[in-house]
Amino acid sequence: MGSVIPGFFEGSPWHALGEALGSAVASGQTVSVGNVVKIAGPGLIAPVSAATDFPIGVAVTSGQLNVDVLFVPKGVVNVISDNAVTAGDFLIASAVTAGQVHDNGSTAPSYGARFIALTSGSAGSPVLALLL
Repeated sequence: MGSVIPGFFEGSPWHALGEALGSAVASGQTVSVGNVVKIAGPGLIAPVSAATDFPIGVAVTSGQLNVDVLFVPKGVVNVISDNAVTAGDFLIASAVTAGQVHDNGSTAPSYGARFIALTSGSAGSPVLALLL
């Protein structure tokens, strides 16, 4: 694990209020800023790629194989959704687009990180979410 950086990217569009942790990207994977990530092996992360994936945070830096990527395990983050988002709805890992979320309506996920949409938005646009 890399360093912890409080309030990483303050003032940027990808501002995250929380602590950023670092981890290396798994082989064959690319992590982009705003991707929801999962554990891909000991000390490795990758973008979520299925609704059943267990999200652990949101990337605040980008990288590929063996590059440390910083991610936020909790706090206020920007994420990209594969569908339209309504403020107040729960967001889950997308089964459609790797690294994105999906608006799950009022149904809370039964596992993994819990995202609550703080703003509304259209598919493919950034929305502000609370990662619990």
